[in-house]
Amino acid sequence: MKVSRIFFVSILACMLLIPIASMTATAPSVGLSAPIERRSAPAEDSDFDRIGAIEGIVTQIDPEGSVRNAIGSFQNASYYGISYTAAYQAAAEGQMATDTGYVAACQLEMAGRSVYPTGRVGDAFIMLTILVNPIIVLPASPAMWYLSEPTLEGAQVLADEFVALYETDLSVEFERLISMKQLSSLYFNSTYSSCDSYILQYVSFPSASDADTAMSAMRIRLSGLGGFMDLLDGTGWPIERTSFAESIFFDHKSEESAFAHPPGLNPIYMYPSTFSLYVRADASFPDYVEDVYTGILGIAGFDTPDYITDGVGNEAYSLKQHVGYTGDIESKMFQDLTINSISSIVAVTPTLLEINGVATDWDFVGKDFTFNSSSPISLPTGGSIAGDSTADEIIEAMMVSFPVSYAMGLNMSISMMDPNMFDMIIDNLWTYSGSFPDFRQEILDLDWSMVFTGMPYEELNQDALRMIMEQAGITPDSLMTQVNETLLEENPMQALVEAFIQTIDNYHLLDILENTTYSNPYAIEGFLNDYIDDISTFIANFTGVDLPSSYATKEAFAALIEDHFGLVLQGLWDAMADFTGDTTNIKAAVQAMIDPEHLSIETVPYFMANMYASAVSEYDYGMYINFALPDMGSMEPWDPQLLWLSSNDIVLTFDLDISSLDFEGPHCTIRKSVPERMTVGNNFTVTITVENIGDATAYDLKILDGISIGFNTDKQYYWNRATLASGETWAVTCTYSPEVIGTFVEVPAILCYFNATLASFEPGDMENWDGAAMYTLSAVFSDRRVEVEQWWEGTILGIPTIIIIAGGIGAAILVIVIIVKKRA
Repeated sequence: MKVSRIFFVSILACMLLIPIASMTATAPSVGLSAPIERRSAPAEDSDFDRIGAIEGIVTQIDPEGSVRNAIGSFQNASYYGISYTAAYQAAAEGQMATDTGYVAACQLEMAGRSVYPTGRVGDAFIMLTILVNPIIVLPASPAMWYLSEPTLEGAQVLADEFVALYETDLSVEFERLISMKQLSSLYFNSTYSSCDSYILQYVSFPSASDADTAMSAMRIRLSGLGGFMDLLDGTGWPIERTSFAESIFFDHKSEESAFAHPPGLNPIYMYPSTFSLYVRADASFPDYVEDVYTGILGIAGFDTPDYITDGVGNEAYSLKQHVGYTGDIESKMFQDLTINSISSIVAVTPTLLEINGVATDWDFVGKDFTFNSSSPISLPTGGSIAGDSTADEIIEAMMVSFPVSYAMGLNMSISMMDPNMFDMIIDNLWTYSGSFPDFRQEILDLDWSMVFTGMPYEELNQDALRMIMEQAGITPDSLMTQVNETLLEENPMQALVEAFIQTIDNYHLLDILENTTYSNPYAIEGFLNDYIDDISTFIANFTGVDLPSSYATKEAFAALIEDHFGLVLQGLWDAMADFTGDTTNIKAAVQAMIDPEHLSIETVPYFMANMYASAVSEYDYGMYINFALPDMGSMEPWDPQLLWLSSNDIVLTFDLDISSLDFEGPHCTIRKSVPERMTVGNNFTVTITVENIGDATAYDLKILDGISIGFNTDKQYYWNRATLASGETWAVTCTYSPEVIGTFVEVPAILCYFNATLASFEPGDMENWDGAAMYTLSAVFSDRRVEVEQWWEGTILGIPTIIIIAGGIGAAILVIVIIVKKRA
């Protein structure tokens, strides 16, 4: 067994299990004093080809006490006899036997609520993606083989058969959103050819009761995968804050195709079959007759904000007790010893992490783990570190070297910039006496069919798209009323692009491209503030978002740029306003902003980021895996045994208080406090507090704070401070006013600071600069309530109106999406 293969398997096992969801849950009481019992024993067969499942648990706890969990399993459903997949395999086999094509894979994503880029939190959302492949038909005469390719309508019929299965199993209804054609190549019987596959996506916005039914059905469905997925049977599993992802794919192999697809039961070996076409062979070719198996990937994740409180160094957490599961935690291999499985348990917490309840004969990968290699470990950016370096040293080297390498490249590119690079363009544009083209009219008159020829989109459901836009808090009418219905059927993407162009032109956003405007700098300067007003109106009508005052006028925007980047944009506005035919002052203003040394000083240090100090240094981490990883310094053959596990609980212990850590250099934390209760239309104060808990001064600090739609504020978005000494705090405040009824997420505050002054950075000698940028965020996923003000006791007309504002990161649902696509 090659080492590279097991590394791939191990990494995949972890990557499948990144936390994928968020929403609140009532914290159950937990008692962690009971002793933990666990059992583990090796499999009889250590052959890694005989792996039926890869499973894992991931828990991440941040210093604020918020908990994120994910469990997942990637397995051979046919071998384990997963009952609910039988109907899907039967449908696929029926299509393979008689239809023009077949469904090769399905991907289902389901979340208790949806967070959109606008910050709007919508209701439950389900998306189903289906891949339909053509079939290779091999008749009695091999030379006469051919492709059976479904039409678009035929592919939709094939996909609808599977949609009906999902609708029955989950008690929901789907609407087809888009249909895409994908051109692929194939090689069969010594012949190269091409074929068309189809990807169809369906969406569902179930009602609250239907969503509850569907989410509960999905929880029961994935718990049937067994092993670690049994935890889904917990009576306290926070279903309303859960996201699910499931991929079902069909493996098909014959004796003839075995050379291209490794034998064995491992789901990793099964998956590539999805990207090859099924061969419907004549009975006279038994070596080509393919058997069909089902593989499945299931993931469930949730988060609970502020679940754990500081316990002065003795915090503990049990996923089992959190979700109210009463059985033992058992690996898949413990439940079925006829085949092996890979199991991993991963935890990321603040300092002093211990994972209790896992058998000691499982291998543990923590900060101090080393491969004991006698050869140096190469870094992707060049250079190397010692082969016996610890995992933490390797991670730090990677997270420091990547940004520095990019910053050096950026610095070199900027140093090659010529401040006079735009002189010729300015002279040609604003001293030319001839006529100029009207670019606005050219865009409006452009034949967009030439641009979108060959685009894969075959169909788009306008009603479903409108529903998604409304859920996202976007007003669809201004766009959708411009859509040409006939063109939408012929070329959906072209129809949407043309509708969007017409929409922005209705707001005069193309007027700046008229030849009477852009050809005269004096005209442009006088036009810009009205143009910004038009942009503001468009954004407000389309998304409900108002531009902040910093962007309301060209003068305010210039002041913002000069304050934060030292670029005197106002000088360009002034030169354009004074234009009388001579471009000298305009060129000088542009040249002043393209001074390479100044641009490097203002940009490059921010890319020289120590991402390890920013993202990892506050955390401890560890992973248990059910086999011994190789010792690269040993000459002994590596043939580890796989171990099963049965434990009555797995408990994490750690210290939530990161101030107990010794940070070398400055280390700043940032907290954003939002009142627990707010009412629509009433102002409330937000306080952002920065504290330096390191042992050195932080320099050139910047706070960036955003705001979700639905709130009115005239606050500033940037705050600067020259220094913050060790142990010192810095607080800023701003005022919000909720205006829109709905559910939103509030973006976190971002802090950037340095361990050396920016003034000490010299672009020509950056290799010797010992400074680095560090970044951190305020707490994510912290929930706050905004209610309509109640003028009498009880509810308003019997209906309580509640808006949840997540004071965390802009996207509160992170879903692992395995979108199965036909590869060319």
